[in-house]
Amino acid sequence: MYRTGRYTSAFVGNFLLPRQAQTKKADPASADFRQVAGFYNGPQYEAHLYHERLSHWFR
Repeated sequence: MYRTGRYTSAFVGNFLLPRQAQTKKADPASADFRQVAGFYNGPQYEAHLYHERLSHWFR
């Protein structure tokens, strides 16, 4: 069973905690999305355009 709501939010929040320098910015740069995508998805993030997906989602 997939949990949603506060459990998912807490997991994502705790997972991204080491990336606070990028995730707390009000207007992040392209490099910030690349750093977060690389941290979350590993070295293949760019091949799957995860950094662009994060950028579109944020804006």
